[in-house]
Amino acid sequence: MPLLNAGQLQAAVDIAKAQRDQYFIAYKAAVLTALEDVENALVSLSQERVRNGKLASSTKSYGYAARLEGTL
Repeated sequence: MPLLNAGQLQAAVDIAKAQRDQYFIAYKAAVLTALEDVENALVSLSQERVRNGKLASSTKSYGYAARLEGTL
C-alpha cells in the first residue's frame, strides 16, 4: 500500500520541509531583532556616558567659577 500513498507521503514531507523553513526564518528574524536591540542599547549607553562626562565637567567648571566668585 505505500506505493499507493506515495503522493500523500511526498506531500507530507514537503509540508514538513516548508514548516521547517518557516520556523527557521522566524528564528532568524528573532535573532536579528535581538541583535538590533542590543546594538541600540549599546549606542544609548555610549551616548549617556558622553553626556555624563559633559555634565561632570560642567559641574566642575561651575564649582570652580563659584569659588572664584566667592574670593573676589
